[in-house]
Amino acid sequence: MSTTADIEHKAINELERFIEDSECIAPFIDENDKEPCWDGHLYIYSDANKDKEHLSGRVPVQVKGTEVKNFKCKKYSFSIDMNDLKAYLNEPTFYIICQIKRGTKERKLFYRALLPSLVKNIIRAHPKQKTVAVRMEPFPQELHEFEDMLKVFLGDSRRQVSFANKNDFTMEQVKLRGVKQLSFITPNKNMDQFQLMKYLSTHSSYLYAKVDEDLDYEVPVEGPMAFSFQREVNEPVSVGGKTYFEKFKTEIKDGNIIANVGDGLLKMEMPIDEELAKRHSKLSIHDESAYLSDAIRNAEFALNLHETGQITLGKTVFNISKAKEKDAVERIKKNLQNWKELKGVLDKLHVRKEFDLTKISREQAHLISILIDAIGRGKKVDIPDATSTLLVWEISNVKLLLWCSVGIDGKCTLGDFFDGELTIAYKYGENMVYESSAFTYLQTENLWERCGNIPYEKQIASYEAFVGKNPRIYQMANYDMLDMVRTYDKISESNLDKAAMIYDSALSLSEWLQANDVEYNKTLHIVNRLQIIKRKRSFTEEEVISLEEIRESSDGNASLQLACSILLDDIDSVRKYENACTQEELTLLKQFPIWHFYAA
Repeated sequence: MSTTADIEHKAINELERFIEDSECIAPFIDENDKEPCWDGHLYIYSDANKDKEHLSGRVPVQVKGTEVKNFKCKKYSFSIDMNDLKAYLNEPTFYIICQIKRGTKERKLFYRALLPSLVKNIIRAHPKQKTVAVRMEPFPQELHEFEDMLKVFLGDSRRQVSFANKNDFTMEQVKLRGVKQLSFITPNKNMDQFQLMKYLSTHSSYLYAKVDEDLDYEVPVEGPMAFSFQREVNEPVSVGGKTYFEKFKTEIKDGNIIANVGDGLLKMEMPIDEELAKRHSKLSIHDESAYLSDAIRNAEFALNLHETGQITLGKTVFNISKAKEKDAVERIKKNLQNWKELKGVLDKLHVRKEFDLTKISREQAHLISILIDAIGRGKKVDIPDATSTLLVWEISNVKLLLWCSVGIDGKCTLGDFFDGELTIAYKYGENMVYESSAFTYLQTENLWERCGNIPYEKQIASYEAFVGKNPRIYQMANYDMLDMVRTYDKISESNLDKAAMIYDSALSLSEWLQANDVEYNKTLHIVNRLQIIKRKRSFTEEEVISLEEIRESSDGNASLQLACSILLDDIDSVRKYENACTQEELTLLKQFPIWHFYAA
């Protein structure tokens, strides 16, 4: 059985064997040293000459040996005397353990860099113990890694020893103090940007903060910590000459560059120290697109990438291995075909809202199939118990206003409500029936708010088609415009996109009415146009004058004068003209959206 001296001798020999080829480390370790807490030092040089001129410093070491039946690697700890730990506070020590497999020549080295920041935490966690089991780390595989480790340890020791009996700053404290500078120790001062980021992303490092511009020292920050580096790159992502995304994100983590494209759609990973354009990168594609347009783009992107085997991020081209999962490729192709057919139908139905794929129920999926057949392919379809009528179909986050015509064979033809196939007519009195714009029907059942397939760009043309045929067309268009404004007020905060479309269309319609309706009350069209404008901005001086002139010239029309006063925010005049209105006039005015400003 080996004696303690034999075990120590083997441990020191193993350490010296590991570093014997080092050009920057010189060991000075005495096997018979009686010093209580240290066995010697490892001298660090900046040059292979190892002379005094190039001496960077020395690292105190304590070397221990222990015999084991089998190597213990996972969660390996070694007991250290508490008095030794307290000594290491003021003289940071590299603690080295050599496991010696009993009866063999096999050895395995472990270490722990006992810097003051770490030792303070150990002592604080075990205040009453005489010995503490301290976790050990396996020695690095390569000598140059150990050399780098000692160089960093030497730099960290010098910065931390002055704070051995003080608490390190937390990052929150540093932020509150207003950090002026953050720094860290690296083994080589001449690292380029990528070398530096690789090192910091693969090693735990201590941070030091300068919190006072007048005091030239840095305080340790609680650590150590591993770093990752992220940034958004505003450069295009293209495949096969087609740009799919306008930006991508990069992250440097664990010594790898990771590129993320399309909010998690594609992830590329490659080591920093490889020639990036020449290697086949590790690639994964995972699409969970919520919206139809994104799903189509992402599927086209994935298939193009599979075919070409290359992707360009910014100006750099990367080679990509083709997917081996043929079933996955075929599934993407099938999904893409289905999505494109659905997109074609929604385009025909003037749907501008992003279609949410995640909210489609099983019943709605069946309705989509019917729509693709009927609208997309022009087929007649089977709809049980159908009658010739108007339909409002809710599919996912979109409501569609359609017409349904049932033939004598029981088959159904579906169409867009706004396609001109329907005749919309209104009866006035007993004998007057006038055809009118399909848009007038949208006042029914809050359809301006509910309907998701409104072709706003066709609205004015739909009224123009009945000028000269329907003597009430301007009046009907005016009431439609007011209903649009009323709807805008209702949804302006809850549905911004739709509210914006309704607002723009209502303003355009009011301008068309003002320019074309010469027989109706033209001043009323001016007031209506200005009440729409007031919902988005303040009036110009010219617009204020226009309202004042209308109010002054409208004697005998107290409700119009009241409307102008409301828009002008003239409270005294509002009260004056409100008192001048009859109860019937007030009741009628309160039904119009201009009252929105008075109620507010």
